[in-house]
Amino acid sequence: DCMAGASVTQQSEATALEDNTDIDSMGMADYILFKAAGIMAPRIDEGVTFIESGVTAVDPTADPSLVNASRRAMADFLQDSMAAIAGRYSKRLKSKQKRAELISEIDGFLSNLKSVSNIELQRISDYTIDGTANAGNTTQSLAAGIFRVKVQVELIGSMDVIVLDTTIGEGVIVTTV
Repeated sequence: DCMAGASVTQQSEATALEDNTDIDSMGMADYILFKAAGIMAPRIDEGVTFIESGVTAVDPTADPSLVNASRRAMADFLQDSMAAIAGRYSKRLKSKQKRAELISEIDGFLSNLKSVSNIELQRISDYTIDGTANAGNTTQSLAAGIFRVKVQVELIGSMDVIVLDTTIGEGVIVTTV
């Protein structure tokens, strides 16, 4: 009885924000469609809410950015964090100094995630930040109050598949290269 009550509570908490009254009737076919579209939708099975897996069914050669759910979570974190930094500069004078300060703050944030001095804290491999004309800044866009900062971040990939190629036996000849 306690477990059944906990499941109902968890299910209603998971769907409490959803206006669609049919959400509880979603079936496996719906989740397969979500996964194929690169969406990691929560699934409710016997009252327990979970994410089916961390990998979508998107063809990795067609759209590699939608395959791994952890990539999306990291992208959300990076974009939200940089937006918070940039928000402090919104509506300020667009002096070269203010633009340089914004880029410097973003650089500091990403530098901490790259963590060259403490590799155990490293969360990204590398990054670039561009606030020049290459990022789309023109005299006209700057005059219109638009400042573009192009940021590229290389994530550290995960070991999704590990292959142990072994040969074991009495007749094995071990050579060193």
